Amino acid sequence: MQDTKLYQQILGLAEPWKVTQVELKVDQQRVDIFVEHGAEASFACPTCFKACGLYDHAEERTWRHLDTCQFQTYLHARVPRVNCPEHGVVNAQVPWGSKSSRFTLLMERLIIQLLEACQNIQSVCRLVKISWGAAAGVMQRAVVRGQARKAPRLIRYVGVDEKSFRKRHHYITVVSDLERGAVEYVAEHRTTESLAGYYRQLNDEQRRGIEAVAMDMHRGYERATREHVPQGEEKIVFDRFHIMKNINQALDRIRQSENWELSRRQDDTLARTRHLRRLWDQPDVAAARAFFGHWREWVRRSKLTPMIHLARTLELKLEQIVSYCRHRITSAGCEGLNSKITSVKVRAAGFRNLERFKTAILFYCGKLELYP
Repeated sequence: MQDTKLYQQILGLAEPWKVTQVELKVDQQRVDIFVEHGAEASFACPTCFKACGLYDHAEERTWRHLDTCQFQTYLHARVPRVNCPEHGVVNAQVPWGSKSSRFTLLMERLIIQLLEACQNIQSVCRLVKISWGAAAGVMQRAVVRGQARKAPRLIRYVGVDEKSFRKRHHYITVVSDLERGAVEYVAEHRTTESLAGYYRQLNDEQRRGIEAVAMDMHRGYERATREHVPQGEEKIVFDRFHIMKNINQALDRIRQSENWELSRRQDDTLARTRHLRRLWDQPDVAAARAFFGHWREWVRRSKLTPMIHLARTLELKLEQIVSYCRHRITSAGCEGLNSKITSVKVRAAGFRNLERFKTAILFYCGKLELYP
């Protein structure tokens, strides 16, 4: 079989495209394939898909294809241009590659598979002998493609968490679909605007469809939810794990001498302060309110100043705390995604560019349809 016919079949090319020449460069360990189309061919406008006659050609382009054995393989062609009555003179779509990529579709699929398996761009670069920028470009196009394919859907339970990007308190906000365990949105900082940007991109039906939002007691997140989600006040669920963390921090502030003195008298005051965790076992909101009332009175009698201050703070946020008993959600799913994001960050040895970090988060944690 002639080499042109062989590669015609390997590439899966059909009329009007055909392989006209194959060059084997053994010293360079490289194969170059040249593709042309028939003289009478017509092409579709890439925007409206109307059949149009050939106008002229763009400059010759080169696409990296899957290797032929151990030889790197490149495909060469002049992309035809068509004159669409509606969209003017535009490049036609070629069947083996996308508009903005220097890789064939099959090569791009392989790179995405390797990125998913290695979870590290540098490793993929070594495996397929491409630059870091080229691999990052494939990742970015995959995320853009996946986001464009996402159909609008209702997300009932939203999780909001923060993640450190760099030192010196540089954070990002990560919004997740708790039921799917997927990252939906990433924004810089941890402000009201960071979360408001997510809500604004939703349509009215999607905002009404939100049943609950799990978050820590961050005022900015709370404010954004109240302003942009219908009945947002009733849908905020302050995460119990963050609240118990505050309890433990308050206990740590109590002097060790006081703890020792209480122990000497066999007083279990400090141990009993953690009983607040039973609030989340209550059957409904009313029972949770009553339980908190008993706990608050007990804390006041305990005369432990840090706990008294914390009880006052929690009382101001009581409705968003006991709403757990209505919705039964936590941000535990966010913490799982947070761990995965940390793993991605560690494997990459950190990110200097925020947009690269956001792209990596959506690539690995967004459950997007990435493949071309």
